[in-house]
Amino acid sequence: MLKAWHLPVAPFIKVQQDRLFITLWLSGESLPQRITLRAEEDNEELSLPMQRLRQAPQPGVVAWRGEISLASGQPRRRYSFKLLWADHQRWFTPQGFTRFPPARLEQFAIDLPDAGPQWVADQVFYQFSPIALPAAPRVTPTRMRSITITRRDGRLCARRGTTRLPARRAGRRSTAGISTASAKNFPT
Repeated sequence: MLKAWHLPVAPFIKVQQDRLFITLWLSGESLPQRITLRAEEDNEELSLPMQRLRQAPQPGVVAWRGEISLASGQPRRRYSFKLLWADHQRWFTPQGFTRFPPARLEQFAIDLPDAGPQWVADQVFYQFSPIALPAAPRVTPTRMRSITITRRDGRLCARRGTTRLPARRAGRRSTAGISTASAKNFPT
């Protein structure tokens, strides 16, 4: 069974000057005879040969290395690996092995060179994080203010009052009820 390892991070990716070196690790019984690196430069497909490295990164693992020029093209570099045997071929992408060439968005991707937008260098960034506030002390209400509005002789009257709440009994919680009356309850 063939196994492959690659992620667009070190040690599989190495940048030197204007070159991007890409490494693929393989192990298994039936290793490919050749590997090509499929890449794009300005939406033009490139098939770049990869070389088998003499030194194994791990026991039982074979490493292949290819390179992409960073001197031209867009910062987003997409690539995949084409593994070639005498009688068949396979593609290796982030989704694994496939018999068919991968779609553009199914390939490995890395943004190089990427210094970010030019306006970022002149900006100041602030990051706010929530602060844990101490819990408020629990207050037990002892009085409730109320306003009663009644209609008498076609006029609205308001009456204010303060009601003393019963003392809270141990083990029971007191709740304050609020009653509302809709306009249909008032005589017209």
